[in-house]
Amino acid sequence: TYVMVAGAGLLLGQACQPCPAGVFGSSLGLEDDECDGPCPAGYACPPGSIDPYEQPCTDAATYCPAGR
Repeated sequence: TYVMVAGAGLLLGQACQPCPAGVFGSSLGLEDDECDGPCPAGYACPPGSIDPYEQPCTDAATYCPAGR
């Protein structure tokens, strides 16, 4: 997850946002929706992913380039 307003930190009652599909976020203090970076080719990262290798693309009909 990441904080919506870069450099502002969390305000009382403000929630972190899940990292979008195609990227992962496992570090503390992320400040934008690029999170920790794109998932590697051959792996899919659904929204909220924290592990870039959690979901391998094993279906031969599915193409998984980096950042998907």
